[in-house]
Amino acid sequence: MNTLKSAALVIILAGVLYGVYVTLHQPSAALPHGLTEEQVKQDTVPPEVEFGPEAEGTPLAEVPFNSREESPRRLNPKFPSGQDRDSASDFAPPQTLTETLPPGPEAATGLPDTHPAGHEAPLADGNPRTGSVNLTAKNFQRDWLNATSQVEDGKFRQALATLTPYYRSPDLSSEQQTQLLEWLDALAAKVIYSKEHLLASPHVVTSDREKLVDVARKYGVSTQLLANINAEVVNNPDILVVTTRLKVVPGPFRAEVDLANSEITVFLGNLYAGRFPFARGDERPRPGEYQVRETKLEKTYIGERMIPAGDPNNPYGQWWIDLGDNACIHGSPARSQPGPIRGCISLSPQDAQDVASILTVGSKVVIR
Repeated sequence: MNTLKSAALVIILAGVLYGVYVTLHQPSAALPHGLTEEQVKQDTVPPEVEFGPEAEGTPLAEVPFNSREESPRRLNPKFPSGQDRDSASDFAPPQTLTETLPPGPEAATGLPDTHPAGHEAPLADGNPRTGSVNLTAKNFQRDWLNATSQVEDGKFRQALATLTPYYRSPDLSSEQQTQLLEWLDALAAKVIYSKEHLLASPHVVTSDREKLVDVARKYGVSTQLLANINAEVVNNPDILVVTTRLKVVPGPFRAEVDLANSEITVFLGNLYAGRFPFARGDERPRPGEYQVRETKLEKTYIGERMIPAGDPNNPYGQWWIDLGDNACIHGSPARSQPGPIRGCISLSPQDAQDVASILTVGSKVVIR
């Protein structure tokens, strides 16, 4: 038995030694066509990997932003243009308000940072708070600089309040007035009509029984206005989800109708809130103070002939706002009409819809 084991072990060792011998003495493998042995050795060396600054000891946070790859993100295009954009410009760096609007008057030296004593800015209706008001170009330069600083600090409501008193000021040149209007329109869009909570704390829905009409009534504005502003979080004005945060606008609004310039300007307290051009109809309103009595979707026109509500030839269009005493604000017909404009204060269809959502029953309207 021991002899058999010894013989098997000798055979196994002989096989192993023969395999080693064959391996050591076999010919080298043929080189690839066109390559030398030196080139083959070079190609088999692992490539050197270049690591970024972080591998060299520089933290990622210190790498310049434009040298780091980040996922693209859509910027908020709502201000100041209000237009949705789908082009590559959506991914451009955001601009501040001061970059998108024209520059103001050059800074005058030695201007105080606050209003001089006895020269407080007037309310938006043009009535001074106290004493006489001197809205000179010098004061405008000073307050423009103040408003610019407020915008840079994100104080958009304060900037709108700073510039509102200069609206239609006779002390400003036409160029200054044009620049001012561009700023006022952009600031009003940002402060009042955007979804940002820049006027008041958000209204938080606490009950599933609460409806948008209840919130609108509480703040003195129309349900439609709140629905427009909160369109992203309100699908049905009759069904509000508990914990929803609503942008609210403490109303009511008021309006001034400028017959000379054919323009309606709306205000929210002492804040400028927008302007709408109109055409005067054959029913001329008399100057005076009015209140909105009723806002109605479509109304029969009664003149030299009766034109039913909903008729494309109806001079009132789709919206009719009753001011009482034979005065009204309304839309315009869907079809152009020959001859004089019928009605009272005629707005374009879109502007009529906007004004109808801004003014509510009881809103004050002054016709000048």
